[in-house]
Amino acid sequence: MSDIFIGENQPAQRTTPTWETELLISGATVFGLMQLPNPLNRALIVLMNGNEQIIVSLLRTMGIYLQFSLISLILAFVLHLLARGYWVALVGLNSVYPEGIRWDKKTSGGPIYRETGKAEMGSIPSLIELADNRATRIFGLGFGMAMAMTVASLIVGGMVTILMIVQATHGDLELWNTIVWSIVAILILPFSITYLIDYQFGEKLKASGKDTLIRTIFSRYRYIGIGSTRNPIMAVYTTNAGVKKTTIMMILVMTPFMFAIAAFTATRGMSIDNGAYDGLPKNMVGAEHVIRPEYYATSRGEEYSTTLVPYIDDSVVSGNYLKLFIPYQPNRYNDILEEQCSGALKPKAAQNGEGLNCLAKLFNIQIDGKMMTAPLLAGTDAATGQRGMTAMIDIRTLSEGQHELKVKSLPKASARPAKTEEKFHLIPFWK
Repeated sequence: MSDIFIGENQPAQRTTPTWETELLISGATVFGLMQLPNPLNRALIVLMNGNEQIIVSLLRTMGIYLQFSLISLILAFVLHLLARGYWVALVGLNSVYPEGIRWDKKTSGGPIYRETGKAEMGSIPSLIELADNRATRIFGLGFGMAMAMTVASLIVGGMVTILMIVQATHGDLELWNTIVWSIVAILILPFSITYLIDYQFGEKLKASGKDTLIRTIFSRYRYIGIGSTRNPIMAVYTTNAGVKKTTIMMILVMTPFMFAIAAFTATRGMSIDNGAYDGLPKNMVGAEHVIRPEYYATSRGEEYSTTLVPYIDDSVVSGNYLKLFIPYQPNRYNDILEEQCSGALKPKAAQNGEGLNCLAKLFNIQIDGKMMTAPLLAGTDAATGQRGMTAMIDIRTLSEGQHELKVKSLPKASARPAKTEEKFHLIPFWK
Protein backbone atom coordinates (compact mmCIF):
# COMPACT_ATOMS: atom_id res chain seq x y z
CA MET A 1 0.00 0.00 0.00
CA SER A 2 1.55 3.29 -1.07
CA ASP A 3 2.04 6.29 1.16
CA ILE A 4 -0.28 9.28 0.87
CA PHE A 5 1.67 12.51 0.62
CA ILE A 6 0.58 15.53 2.65
CA GLY A 7 3.11 17.82 1.17
CA GLU A 8 6.64 17.79 -0.09
CA ASN A 9 8.62 14.93 1.52
CA GLN A 10 5.95 14.43 4.20
CA PRO A 11 4.27 11.05 3.71
CA ALA A 12 1.43 10.19 6.08
CA GLN A 13 1.95 6.84 7.80
CA ARG A 14 -0.78 4.29 7.11
CA THR A 15 -2.01 2.23 10.08
CA THR A 16 -3.64 -1.16 10.46
CA PRO A 17 -7.41 -0.60 10.05
CA THR A 18 -8.41 -1.01 13.72
CA TRP A 19 -11.06 1.70 13.74
CA GLU A 20 -13.99 -0.73 13.99
CA THR A 21 -12.53 -2.43 17.08
CA GLU A 22 -11.55 0.90 18.60
CA LEU A 23 -15.05 2.32 18.19
CA LEU A 24 -16.62 -0.85 19.58
CA ILE A 25 -14.44 -0.79 22.70
CA SER A 26 -14.79 2.96 23.24
CA GLY A 27 -18.52 3.05 22.70
CA ALA A 28 -19.21 -0.04 24.82
CA THR A 29 -17.10 0.97 27.80
CA VAL A 30 -16.94 4.76 28.05
CA PHE A 31 -20.37 5.18 29.61
CA GLY A 32 -19.79 2.31 32.02
CA LEU A 33 -16.41 3.67 33.04
CA MET A 34 -17.90 7.10 33.69
CA GLN A 35 -19.98 5.55 36.48
CA LEU A 36 -16.94 4.14 38.31
CA PRO A 37 -14.98 7.15 39.69
CA ASN A 38 -17.60 8.03 42.30
CA PRO A 39 -18.05 4.47 43.70
CA LEU A 40 -14.27 4.01 43.68
CA ASN A 41 -13.78 7.29 45.52
CA ARG A 42 -16.47 6.39 48.05
CA ALA A 43 -14.89 2.98 48.69
CA LEU A 44 -11.45 4.56 49.19
CA ILE A 45 -12.88 7.22 51.51
CA VAL A 46 -14.66 4.59 53.62
CA LEU A 47 -11.35 2.75 53.96
CA MET A 48 -9.50 5.98 54.77
CA ASN A 49 -12.10 6.95 57.36
CA GLY A 50 -11.79 3.64 59.18
CA ASN A 51 -8.03 3.14 59.47
CA GLU A 52 -5.02 4.59 61.24
CA GLN A 53 -2.93 7.38 59.74
CA ILE A 54 -0.14 5.11 58.47
CA ILE A 55 -2.64 3.14 56.39
CA VAL A 56 -4.56 6.28 55.40
CA SER A 57 -1.44 7.76 53.80
CA LEU A 58 -0.92 4.65 51.68
CA LEU A 59 -4.62 4.47 50.78
CA ARG A 60 -4.52 8.07 49.64
CA THR A 61 -1.54 7.30 47.37
CA MET A 62 -3.18 4.16 45.99
CA GLY A 63 -6.40 6.12 45.43
CA ILE A 64 -4.53 8.69 43.34
CA TYR A 65 -3.00 5.92 41.20
CA LEU A 66 -6.33 4.12 40.68
CA GLN A 67 -8.29 7.30 39.97
CA PHE A 68 -5.61 8.47 37.55
CA SER A 69 -5.78 5.18 35.64
CA LEU A 70 -9.56 5.27 35.51
CA ILE A 71 -9.81 8.93 34.47
CA SER A 72 -7.07 8.39 31.85
CA LEU A 73 -9.13 5.63 30.27
CA ILE A 74 -12.32 7.69 30.36
CA LEU A 75 -10.69 10.75 28.79
CA ALA A 76 -8.92 8.59 26.22
CA PHE A 77 -12.19 6.95 25.18
CA VAL A 78 -14.08 10.24 25.04
CA LEU A 79 -11.35 11.96 23.04
CA HIS A 80 -11.09 8.90 20.83
CA LEU A 81 -14.81 9.00 20.06
CA LEU A 82 -14.52 12.68 19.17
CA ALA A 83 -11.46 12.03 17.00
CA ARG A 84 -13.17 9.11 15.30
CA GLY A 85 -16.26 11.25 14.77
CA TYR A 86 -14.11 13.81 12.96
CA TRP A 87 -12.56 11.01 10.89
CA VAL A 88 -15.98 9.58 9.99
CA ALA A 89 -17.14 13.04 8.93
CA LEU A 90 -14.16 13.40 6.60
CA VAL A 91 -14.63 9.91 5.13
CA GLY A 92 -18.34 10.51 4.60
CA LEU A 93 -17.91 13.89 2.94
CA ASN A 94 -15.10 12.53 0.77
CA SER A 95 -17.43 9.80 -0.53
CA VAL A 96 -20.17 12.34 -1.25
CA TYR A 97 -17.83 14.94 -2.74
CA PRO A 98 -14.87 12.95 -4.16
CA GLU A 99 -13.51 16.07 -5.85
CA GLY A 100 -12.69 17.45 -2.40
CA ILE A 101 -12.46 21.15 -1.68
CA ARG A 102 -13.31 23.24 -4.74
CA TRP A 103 -10.77 25.98 -4.22
CA ASP A 104 -11.71 27.55 -7.54
CA LYS A 105 -15.21 28.19 -6.15
CA LYS A 106 -14.07 29.45 -2.75
CA THR A 107 -14.71 33.20 -2.91
CA SER A 108 -13.80 34.26 0.63
CA GLY A 109 -10.51 36.11 0.88
CA GLY A 110 -8.04 36.99 -1.83
CA PRO A 111 -6.00 34.66 -4.05
CA ILE A 112 -2.98 34.56 -1.70
CA TYR A 113 -5.22 33.70 1.24
CA ARG A 114 -6.79 30.83 -0.74
CA GLU A 115 -3.44 29.52 -1.98
CA THR A 116 -1.99 29.58 1.51
CA GLY A 117 -5.01 27.67 2.89
CA LYS A 118 -4.80 25.08 0.10
CA ALA A 119 -1.09 24.48 0.71
CA GLU A 120 -1.45 24.16 4.48
CA MET A 121 -4.62 22.03 4.50
CA GLY A 122 -3.48 19.41 2.04
CA SER A 123 -5.74 16.94 0.28
CA ILE A 124 -8.79 15.31 1.84
CA PRO A 125 -7.28 11.78 1.61
CA SER A 126 -4.23 12.98 3.55
CA LEU A 127 -6.46 14.62 6.18
CA ILE A 128 -8.41 11.36 6.49
CA GLU A 129 -5.19 9.43 7.04
CA LEU A 130 -3.94 11.92 9.62
CA ALA A 131 -7.26 11.83 11.48
CA ASP A 132 -7.17 8.02 11.45
CA ASN A 133 -3.66 7.96 12.90
CA ARG A 134 -4.49 10.62 15.48
CA ALA A 135 -7.48 8.68 16.80
CA THR A 136 -5.42 5.51 17.09
CA ARG A 137 -2.66 7.34 18.99
CA ILE A 138 -5.19 8.75 21.45
CA PHE A 139 -6.70 5.31 21.97
CA GLY A 140 -3.35 3.63 22.55
CA LEU A 141 -1.85 6.39 24.66
CA GLY A 142 -4.81 6.36 27.05
CA PHE A 143 -4.33 2.65 27.63
CA GLY A 144 -0.59 3.10 28.02
CA MET A 145 -0.89 5.81 30.67
CA ALA A 146 -3.41 3.72 32.61
CA MET A 147 -1.10 0.70 32.46
CA ALA A 148 1.79 2.82 33.77
CA MET A 149 0.06 2.98 37.18
CA THR A 150 -0.65 -0.75 37.45
CA VAL A 151 2.57 -1.93 39.12
CA ALA A 152 2.67 1.02 41.53
CA SER A 153 -0.96 0.38 42.51
CA LEU A 154 -0.28 -3.30 43.13
CA ILE A 155 2.77 -2.57 45.28
CA VAL A 156 0.96 0.01 47.40
CA GLY A 157 -2.10 -2.26 47.57
CA GLY A 158 0.07 -5.09 48.91
CA MET A 159 1.52 -2.77 51.56
CA VAL A 160 -1.98 -1.68 52.58
CA THR A 161 -3.14 -5.29 52.86
CA ILE A 162 -0.24 -6.25 55.13
CA LEU A 163 -0.70 -3.22 57.39
CA MET A 164 -4.46 -3.74 57.64
CA ILE A 165 -3.85 -7.33 58.79
CA VAL A 166 -1.38 -6.02 61.38
CA GLN A 167 -3.92 -3.41 62.51
CA ALA A 168 -6.70 -6.02 62.79
CA THR A 169 -4.47 -8.24 64.95
CA HIS A 170 -3.38 -5.27 67.12
CA GLY A 171 0.22 -5.53 65.97
CA ASP A 172 2.83 -2.78 66.00
CA LEU A 173 1.93 -0.64 62.98
CA GLU A 174 5.02 1.54 63.22
CA LEU A 175 7.28 -1.50 63.17
CA TRP A 176 5.47 -3.18 60.31
CA ASN A 177 5.36 0.05 58.34
CA THR A 178 9.13 0.14 58.52
CA ILE A 179 9.28 -3.53 57.53
CA VAL A 180 7.08 -3.20 54.44
CA TRP A 181 8.95 -0.11 53.24
CA SER A 182 12.20 -2.02 53.73
CA ILE A 183 10.80 -4.90 51.67
CA VAL A 184 9.88 -2.48 48.88
CA ALA A 185 13.36 -0.95 48.99
CA ILE A 186 14.95 -4.40 48.88
CA LEU A 187 12.68 -5.27 45.95
CA ILE A 188 13.49 -2.16 43.93
CA LEU A 189 17.18 -1.69 44.82
CA PRO A 190 18.66 -4.61 42.78
CA PHE A 191 16.73 -3.51 39.69
CA SER A 192 17.88 0.10 40.10
CA ILE A 193 21.52 -0.88 40.55
CA THR A 194 21.40 -3.30 37.62
CA TYR A 195 19.73 -0.67 35.45
CA LEU A 196 22.50 1.86 36.21
CA ILE A 197 25.25 -0.70 35.57
CA ASP A 198 23.67 -1.65 32.25
CA TYR A 199 23.26 2.01 31.30
CA GLN A 200 26.93 2.79 31.99
CA PHE A 201 28.72 -0.45 31.12
CA GLY A 202 26.20 -2.55 29.16
CA GLU A 203 28.03 -2.45 25.83
CA LYS A 204 31.33 -3.52 27.38
CA LEU A 205 29.68 -6.33 29.35
CA LYS A 206 27.95 -7.59 26.18
CA ALA A 207 31.21 -7.53 24.23
CA SER A 208 33.01 -9.50 26.93
CA GLY A 209 30.15 -11.97 27.41
CA LYS A 210 29.66 -11.01 31.06
CA ASP A 211 26.05 -9.88 30.74
CA THR A 212 24.38 -13.14 31.84
CA LEU A 213 23.60 -11.97 35.38
CA ILE A 214 22.16 -8.65 34.19
CA ARG A 215 19.92 -10.42 31.68
CA THR A 216 18.73 -12.83 34.38
CA ILE A 217 17.88 -9.99 36.78
CA PHE A 218 15.93 -8.05 34.14
CA SER A 219 14.10 -11.24 33.14
CA ARG A 220 13.07 -11.97 36.75
CA TYR A 221 11.85 -8.43 37.31
CA ARG A 222 9.87 -8.58 34.09
CA TYR A 223 7.80 -11.42 35.56
CA ILE A 224 6.68 -9.21 38.45
CA GLY A 225 5.80 -6.33 36.14
CA ILE A 226 8.84 -4.09 36.55
CA GLY A 227 10.45 -2.77 33.40
CA SER A 228 9.43 -0.94 30.25
CA THR A 229 8.74 -4.18 28.40
CA ARG A 230 5.63 -4.68 30.54
CA ASN A 231 4.05 -1.65 28.89
CA PRO A 232 4.53 -2.19 25.14
CA ILE A 233 2.05 0.55 24.27
CA MET A 234 4.14 3.26 25.91
CA ALA A 235 7.34 1.66 24.55
CA VAL A 236 6.02 1.90 20.99
CA TYR A 237 4.92 5.50 21.46
CA THR A 238 8.11 6.58 23.26
CA THR A 239 10.51 5.07 20.75
CA ASN A 240 8.67 6.54 17.79
CA ALA A 241 7.62 9.93 19.14
CA GLY A 242 10.87 10.49 21.02
CA VAL A 243 11.79 10.04 24.68
CA LYS A 244 12.12 13.77 25.39
CA LYS A 245 8.80 14.63 23.77
CA THR A 246 7.02 11.79 25.55
CA THR A 247 8.54 12.70 28.93
CA ILE A 248 7.44 16.33 28.61
CA MET A 249 3.99 15.26 27.49
CA MET A 250 3.64 12.82 30.42
CA ILE A 251 4.72 15.49 32.92
CA LEU A 252 2.32 18.07 31.48
CA VAL A 253 -0.57 15.60 31.50
CA MET A 254 0.06 13.53 34.63
CA THR A 255 1.07 16.28 37.06
CA PRO A 256 -2.18 18.32 36.83
CA PHE A 257 -4.16 15.07 36.98
CA MET A 258 -2.40 13.95 40.14
CA PHE A 259 -2.88 17.31 41.87
CA ALA A 260 -6.53 17.51 40.82
CA ILE A 261 -7.27 14.00 42.11
CA ALA A 262 -5.41 14.68 45.38
CA ALA A 263 -7.34 17.95 45.86
CA PHE A 264 -10.62 16.20 45.11
CA THR A 265 -9.87 13.53 47.71
CA ALA A 266 -8.72 16.05 50.32
CA THR A 267 -11.82 18.24 49.89
CA ARG A 268 -14.35 15.40 49.74
CA GLY A 269 -17.71 16.41 51.13
CA MET A 270 -16.77 20.09 51.36
CA SER A 271 -18.71 22.91 49.76
CA ILE A 272 -16.10 24.95 47.91
CA ASP A 273 -16.49 28.73 48.10
CA ASN A 274 -15.53 30.18 44.72
CA GLY A 275 -15.35 33.71 46.09
CA ALA A 276 -18.55 34.97 44.46
CA TYR A 277 -20.78 34.82 47.56
CA ASP A 278 -19.47 37.96 49.23
CA GLY A 279 -22.64 38.61 51.24
CA LEU A 280 -22.69 35.19 52.93
CA PRO A 281 -20.60 33.81 55.83
CA LYS A 282 -17.82 31.43 54.83
CA ASN A 283 -18.97 27.80 54.80
CA MET A 284 -16.42 26.42 57.25
CA VAL A 285 -16.24 24.59 60.56
CA GLY A 286 -17.33 26.86 63.38
CA ALA A 287 -19.01 29.45 61.16
CA GLU A 288 -22.02 31.20 62.66
CA HIS A 289 -25.29 31.62 60.73
CA VAL A 290 -24.56 28.65 58.46
CA ILE A 291 -26.52 25.44 57.90
CA ARG A 292 -24.26 22.73 56.48
CA PRO A 293 -26.04 19.77 54.84
CA GLU A 294 -23.53 17.26 56.22
CA TYR A 295 -24.78 17.98 59.77
CA TYR A 296 -28.18 16.38 59.09
CA ALA A 297 -28.89 12.77 58.09
CA THR A 298 -31.82 13.85 55.91
CA SER A 299 -29.59 16.07 53.72
CA ARG A 300 -26.26 14.23 53.78
CA GLY A 301 -27.16 12.20 50.70
CA GLU A 302 -24.54 10.36 48.67
CA GLU A 303 -22.26 13.38 48.32
CA TYR A 304 -21.81 13.92 52.06
CA SER A 305 -22.42 10.39 53.36
CA THR A 306 -18.71 9.73 53.94
CA THR A 307 -17.94 13.14 55.46
CA LEU A 308 -16.55 12.70 58.97
CA VAL A 309 -18.48 15.31 60.95
CA PRO A 310 -21.03 14.94 63.77
CA TYR A 311 -24.60 14.92 62.57
CA ILE A 312 -28.17 14.70 63.86
CA ASP A 313 -31.24 13.17 62.21
CA ASP A 314 -32.83 16.40 60.97
CA SER A 315 -32.81 20.15 61.45
CA VAL A 316 -36.31 19.93 63.02
CA VAL A 317 -36.60 17.74 66.13
CA SER A 318 -40.03 16.64 67.28
CA GLY A 319 -39.26 14.08 70.00
CA ASN A 320 -37.88 14.25 73.51
CA TYR A 321 -34.36 13.23 72.57
CA LEU A 322 -31.84 14.57 70.05
CA LYS A 323 -29.83 11.76 68.45
CA LEU A 324 -26.22 12.76 67.76
CA PHE A 325 -23.79 10.54 65.83
CA ILE A 326 -20.05 11.29 65.88
CA PRO A 327 -17.94 9.24 63.42
CA TYR A 328 -14.85 7.70 65.00
CA GLN A 329 -11.67 8.77 63.23
CA PRO A 330 -8.87 6.30 64.08
CA ASN A 331 -6.19 8.51 62.51
CA ARG A 332 -7.12 11.28 65.01
CA TYR A 333 -8.79 9.84 68.06
CA ASN A 334 -6.36 6.99 68.76
CA ASP A 335 -3.48 9.44 69.22
CA ILE A 336 -5.65 11.75 71.31
CA LEU A 337 -6.74 8.91 73.58
CA GLU A 338 -3.13 7.80 73.90
CA GLU A 339 -2.23 11.29 75.17
CA GLN A 340 -5.29 12.05 77.30
CA CYS A 341 -6.42 8.64 78.57
CA SER A 342 -3.75 6.10 77.61
CA GLY A 343 -5.29 3.33 79.69
CA ALA A 344 -8.52 3.59 77.73
CA LEU A 345 -6.91 2.01 74.66
CA LYS A 346 -6.31 -1.30 76.38
CA PRO A 347 -8.78 -3.89 75.03
CA LYS A 348 -10.48 -4.55 78.39
CA ALA A 349 -10.73 -0.84 79.23
CA ALA A 350 -12.10 0.00 75.77
CA GLN A 351 -14.63 -2.80 76.11
CA ASN A 352 -15.76 -1.31 79.43
CA GLY A 353 -16.37 2.08 77.78
CA GLU A 354 -13.42 4.03 79.17
CA GLY A 355 -12.53 5.32 75.71
CA LEU A 356 -16.12 6.51 75.22
CA ASN A 357 -16.10 8.28 78.57
CA CYS A 358 -12.82 10.04 77.77
CA LEU A 359 -14.05 11.17 74.34
CA ALA A 360 -17.34 12.40 75.82
CA LYS A 361 -15.35 14.86 77.92
CA LEU A 362 -13.11 15.89 75.02
CA PHE A 363 -16.03 16.58 72.66
CA ASN A 364 -17.49 19.02 75.21
CA ILE A 365 -21.02 18.65 73.80
CA GLN A 366 -23.18 21.72 74.46
CA ILE A 367 -26.64 23.03 73.60
CA ASP A 368 -27.04 26.80 73.68
CA GLY A 369 -23.78 27.04 75.61
CA LYS A 370 -24.85 24.57 78.33
CA MET A 371 -22.77 21.41 78.85
CA MET A 372 -24.62 18.16 78.11
CA THR A 373 -23.95 15.01 80.12
CA ALA A 374 -25.43 12.37 77.81
CA PRO A 375 -23.18 9.27 77.71
CA LEU A 376 -21.68 8.07 74.46
CA LEU A 377 -22.47 4.61 73.14
CA ALA A 378 -20.64 2.84 70.31
CA GLY A 379 -22.67 2.74 67.11
CA THR A 380 -22.51 2.35 63.34
CA ASP A 381 -23.68 4.58 60.50
CA ALA A 382 -26.25 2.45 58.69
CA ALA A 383 -25.59 4.18 55.35
CA THR A 384 -21.81 3.69 55.18
CA GLY A 385 -20.89 1.20 57.90
CA GLN A 386 -18.68 3.85 59.54
CA ARG A 387 -18.26 3.12 63.24
CA GLY A 388 -18.66 5.92 65.73
CA MET A 389 -20.42 7.15 68.85
CA THR A 390 -24.07 7.89 69.47
CA ALA A 391 -25.45 10.22 72.15
CA MET A 392 -29.15 10.52 72.99
CA ILE A 393 -29.46 14.06 74.39
CA ASP A 394 -32.50 14.88 76.55
CA ILE A 395 -34.18 18.02 75.12
CA ARG A 396 -37.49 17.81 76.96
CA THR A 397 -36.79 21.02 78.88
CA LEU A 398 -35.83 23.01 75.78
CA SER A 399 -38.24 25.67 74.60
CA GLU A 400 -39.69 25.63 71.12
CA GLY A 401 -37.70 27.46 68.47
CA GLN A 402 -34.09 27.61 67.33
CA HIS A 403 -31.21 26.08 69.29
CA GLU A 404 -27.54 25.36 68.65
CA LEU A 405 -25.66 22.11 69.25
CA LYS A 406 -21.89 22.41 69.67
CA VAL A 407 -19.40 19.55 69.37
CA LYS A 408 -15.70 20.21 69.73
CA SER A 409 -13.58 19.41 66.68
CA LEU A 410 -10.54 17.42 67.79
CA PRO A 411 -7.50 18.27 65.63
CA LYS A 412 -4.87 15.85 64.38
CA ALA A 413 -1.86 15.25 66.59
CA SER A 414 0.41 17.09 64.14
CA ALA A 415 -1.77 20.22 64.34
CA ARG A 416 -2.27 20.43 68.08
CA PRO A 417 1.06 21.98 69.17
CA ALA A 418 0.82 24.77 66.60
CA LYS A 419 -2.90 25.57 66.94
CA THR A 420 -4.38 26.11 70.37
CA GLU A 421 -7.64 27.74 69.28
CA GLU A 422 -10.61 25.49 69.93
CA LYS A 423 -13.03 24.87 67.08
CA PHE A 424 -16.57 23.59 67.38
CA HIS A 425 -19.02 22.10 64.94
CA LEU A 426 -22.07 24.37 65.21
CA ILE A 427 -25.29 22.52 64.35
CA PRO A 428 -28.47 24.65 64.37
CA PHE A 429 -31.75 22.81 64.99
CA TRP A 430 -35.36 23.68 65.74
CA LYS A 431 -37.71 22.07 68.25
